[in-house]
Parts: sequence; structure tokens; C-alpha cells
Amino acid sequence: MGGHSAPLVHGLNGWTPGYGVRAHGTTPFHWGDLEAAASWLPWSANEAGLPDFYAVQISGAWSVSSSPLNAVRLTSGIALSNYFMVFDSEQVSGERKESEFVFSTFLRLRRQFFGSLQGFIQADAARVFTNPPFSMIQLTAGLSIKMESPAWIGHILR
Repeated sequence: MGGHSAPLVHGLNGWTPGYGVRAHGTTPFHWGDLEAAASWLPWSANEAGLPDFYAVQISGAWSVSSSPLNAVRLTSGIALSNYFMVFDSEQVSGERKESEFVFSTFLRLRRQFFGSLQGFIQADAARVFTNPPFSMIQLTAGLSIKMESPAWIGHILR
């Protein structure tokens, strides 16, 4: 899956998030799906003296999907992530990088259009454990293509 995301933030004064991109993969795993995702998101400073930065989020998740109803499927899940921030070097003296733990829950609506092409909308509610911690609701929309993984990957995951 790939998509375009826009977050709503609470508790992180001084910065405004921009629009980001996300890549996502899912495979069946026991009573649900195992998911991996990577996203990139730019942040702009709202106050003089604060640096701009970008964040890279690497996530692992477990999810459960409903049975399809009129080609629409609802998925919910939980994710653990690393939120890696890199600050603008011209505005920061000292450490330019920060890495934080993230816990999130999500809901995804996915609709199959034809063949393996699907569209999706996803909402993530996340808590980033930085100092001070902040909360984020991230909205993502995009297209996905369903592909079969090689048999040897299935054998490893079993």
C-alpha cells in the first residue's frame, strides 16, 4: 500500500506537520495480519528559534479485518513504532537527531475496485513518547495492489 497522509496534532506546540508519504505491506499471520510500514513527514517551525525537521516512522502492527461487504473491508489494529526525527542542521546546535517510541491504534476502510487494485482510507491515533509526549491523529488515503508473496516467505512465517 502507498498513500498520502496528513496528521492532526495535540500537545506539540511550536510545529506544524506537512503532508507526508507512506509505504505499507501486509501478510496473513495467525488470527489476523502482520503489517510493516514506513512513512516520511515534514514539520515546519511556528516560532523563531525552533528548527524545522522531518520524521521517519517505522512501524510493526497486528490487525484483524472484517469479512467483505459489497467489496468493502474494515480493518482495525495496534502498532508499535520508532519515530526518528532529524532537525534542520542550520538551526540546531548539538544533537540533530532524536528517536522516540510510538504506540498507536488504527482503523482502515478498504474497497476493492477491480482485480488486485484497492483504495483505502486509514485513521491512526498515536501517542509519541517524547519529552513532552504528544498525540497525533494521522489520516492516510491511497491505492494498494494485492500481490501474492513467494511460497518460501510463507514457510518462514509459519
